[in-house]
Amino acid sequence: LPELKETLKKIRFKLQGREDKKGEPGSVQEASFWVKRFMETLENADPERATRRLAAYSHRLFEDYREKIAELKSNARPSPVRVEELPKNLKERFISQNGKYLLSVYPRVNIWEREAREKFMDQLQSIDPNVTGNAMHMFKSSELMKQGYIHGGIYAMIAIVLYVLITFKKIRTTLLVLLPVGVGSIWTLGVMDLLGISFNLANLVILPLIIGIGVVNGIHIVHRYREERDKDIPVLSKSTGDAVVLSSLTTMIGFGSLMVADHQGIFSLGLVLTIGVGCCLVASVSFLPAMLKLATRKGWDI
Repeated sequence: LPELKETLKKIRFKLQGREDKKGEPGSVQEASFWVKRFMETLENADPERATRRLAAYSHRLFEDYREKIAELKSNARPSPVRVEELPKNLKERFISQNGKYLLSVYPRVNIWEREAREKFMDQLQSIDPNVTGNAMHMFKSSELMKQGYIHGGIYAMIAIVLYVLITFKKIRTTLLVLLPVGVGSIWTLGVMDLLGISFNLANLVILPLIIGIGVVNGIHIVHRYREERDKDIPVLSKSTGDAVVLSSLTTMIGFGSLMVADHQGIFSLGLVLTIGVGCCLVASVSFLPAMLKLATRKGWDI
């Protein structure tokens, strides 16, 4: 039953990309409707009863299917088809001008799952390094996109570090400004692991956003601290704290609204960004002030 639910979610995901397009046949909308209704029925049904009924239906369906195939074989008894008898369009598609044949390979595994997809690709490339097709295109494009997102995050971090270092002109101050991003990122990974969330092509794009949004809190807090450190006021003043919290909350609400989407990629984008900004906010108002207080006691020049 869990495998069926997961398969239905993937079918629903594929149909969502087509049902809103103009010119699509009504069968797409109808199929999407029935898939969604079936998913709701499964969610509300008793698991044991649903499993028994689905097993009985599957057994009857395949019994009928086997009977029809056996009947077809007994009546038809066709002779083997020769290459010369194939339609011209099939021969042009599967046989090249120099006599080479096109071999189509279909995976047994679910290539939407990363581990299964990578194993399937490795097996194909071990036979033919120049193998091509939709599965290979999807694999290569997803790898390139993932690398691009990671490189974007690294470049954003390098640019931000240089900007902060040029602005504050001190390595210690730069490290303090970057603390909310560093600590918040670690907490984000921990929360994602606890919730069973993993990075994917949809939510990897948020890496530069989390870095950029998180570092702003550190800049504001450290700037205000440097301006008023000689005054007898808390390390994190109320006005600065309120501004940082309000700024982060509005960002979390804005991106968090994406979680109302049925599209799992958009939902994941909103969820991970909300978690990331939230963790950076908590680190900004708790960890950073504590480190500023410690730096003051040690007499560091900030």
